Amino acid sequence: MSLVLPEYRGQAEPKREVPFFDELPITCKTRSVKRNVIVVVLEGIQYQYTSLGDQQNNLTPYLAHVAADGAEFSNARSCLSHTTKALFALLTARFPSASQDIVEAVPVPKPYAGIATILRDTLGYRTAFFQSAMGSFESRPGLVYNLGFDKFWARDDSADPNNFLGYLGCDEFSMLEPVCQWLKAGDEPFFLTILCSATHDPYEVPGWFGAPAREPLERYRQAIFYTDTFLAALDVELANLNLVDDTIFCVVGDHGEGFGEHGLLGHERIAFDEALRIPLCVRAPLLLEPGTKIEQAVSSIDLTPTLLGLLGFASESAGFDGKDVLAHGSLGDRALYFCGWMQEGPAGFVRGDHKFIYNPINKTVCVYDLRADPLELSRTELTEAEAQQVTDEIIQWRKGTVLRLRQAKTGKKLLYDRWRCRWTGRVSSAKYYHE
Repeated sequence: MSLVLPEYRGQAEPKREVPFFDELPITCKTRSVKRNVIVVVLEGIQYQYTSLGDQQNNLTPYLAHVAADGAEFSNARSCLSHTTKALFALLTARFPSASQDIVEAVPVPKPYAGIATILRDTLGYRTAFFQSAMGSFESRPGLVYNLGFDKFWARDDSADPNNFLGYLGCDEFSMLEPVCQWLKAGDEPFFLTILCSATHDPYEVPGWFGAPAREPLERYRQAIFYTDTFLAALDVELANLNLVDDTIFCVVGDHGEGFGEHGLLGHERIAFDEALRIPLCVRAPLLLEPGTKIEQAVSSIDLTPTLLGLLGFASESAGFDGKDVLAHGSLGDRALYFCGWMQEGPAGFVRGDHKFIYNPINKTVCVYDLRADPLELSRTELTEAEAQQVTDEIIQWRKGTVLRLRQAKTGKKLLYDRWRCRWTGRVSSAKYYHE
């Protein structure tokens, strides 16, 4: 399997390394803010199917409520339309390996530097990752371990298999009790990530929520509304535990989903905003003015430095690919790169109001004016010289993201006392063992 785009075949061993947690220089300002942090990741929710993307849309009223109580980033995109890659970007502030593998899930000797390890090792935070999907999918415990979480809970830990939904997920509400148990288990501040997967294909909701819709798009819409209902229920639990005022609450998408807007379905080969644009909002009582709206383009790699900035960290020396987008004058005229997961898929960048897309199959480049053409219906061709310059820039970026794995070529590791992970090269697998 080629690591990156076809024209990179035969390249030398990748050189890029992500620092381990004890290799990152980062400091907290004198006046740090020791708040709890919760990040809820919504899997595969297209921005335009939320009440943030379409105010006439009533599928996510609670998401809109959270945004109104804090800051909404109305022009956010995922840097890579794949869940494992997106999680890595969100929680490390670094580009994932833009290659058709899941190298980020191969367990490494010690966790990478990221928001979980920074908060744990600098301020003594407890850390946990809960997901409604089964853990063996894409060797998720390996990724979660690499991201520095001390606890991992997946569908496999559910005591009732009747909660399972489809081949992948389970009732999001079945996470509430174990999440609350974990929250009450210690007095230290915490960093918690929750991944909701009901909005992943096949878009199923539990029977108690209502009769399942028939058509895929209607099932998708139903699953989005169901997930928003879970957000509201989670917030009720936080209120019952008196945690709302002391907790930064962030809701973000991993990527979107295409339903034929450009004649394409899914997300792994799509460079249009139905697959890339994501909801992102942050509620931070007394730290963010309610109703704040950031309209400049931001990326999933910006989440970690932005949250760290709210907590009082100075992350400029950390070498992150992302920026604290709430810091004054931090954005500038930068290129925000993105690509699909498939090696033959398109890649590109957004700069200001323009999106540039390179297609490696036919080696063409085009540009869209997002302000004049937000639906990306009218493409503009570039001159040969302009197209070559953009092509070189995109290829150089993608080639430069490929991660060199600091791990033995093959091996096995027991994680979280119940997951046996094995790997060969850049491919990892995980198997659950019951007690």
